[in-house]
Amino acid sequence: MPTTASTSHSFATFLTLATALFVSTLALHPRTLNAADKSHAHGTDSMPNAATPCGTVTGHEPLSSKVFPCTKRRCSLHVPAQSHSKNQATLIVFQDGHTFINQLGDFRVPVVFDNLITKAAMPVTIAVMIDPSHKGELPDKRGWKPTPANRSVEYDTVSSDCADFLLTDVFEQSTLTNRLWPIDTWSKYCHIKMTATN
Repeated sequence: MPTTASTSHSFATFLTLATALFVSTLALHPRTLNAADKSHAHGTDSMPNAATPCGTVTGHEPLSSKVFPCTKRRCSLHVPAQSHSKNQATLIVFQDGHTFINQLGDFRVPVVFDNLITKAAMPVTIAVMIDPSHKGELPDKRGWKPTPANRSVEYDTVSSDCADFLLTDVFEQSTLTNRLWPIDTWSKYCHIKMTATN
């Protein structure tokens, strides 16, 4: 009879080999987990509806940064038609903003939000859609070509930089080269207090 220790060791070895085999199999068949292979049909909430009040979408560029110096990015703001200063609104921020703003794309945030808010299926929500940044001048169009040079630094670095960027460069008017809203307007519409760490 093998001992408990040897049995545990054998199981651990088996598990390690099985995991390695699984990972190598994925490497040999990269299409296995490719979501693009499956078609996705958009539902009615992703389609424009003439009976739905449309929110306002505005674009802002170039949005520079003190947290990420020498970078520029584009940003869009969607404010639903039901948003009023006397009513509380929810705030949501989308990174890779250009993938969400396209009203004929995969996500169609302005269309979906307008439809769901009108049906009271979600709260009144203001959406900020921010692109990852480029170093130097911005390309002519939003998107992945060329690849945003500073994306991995902004999104993958384990620090408070990304949160500080949102607080100090996006929501505080003092550091915006092209202001979305003054800080008192954010507070008025979203009923939130903006603070940033030093």
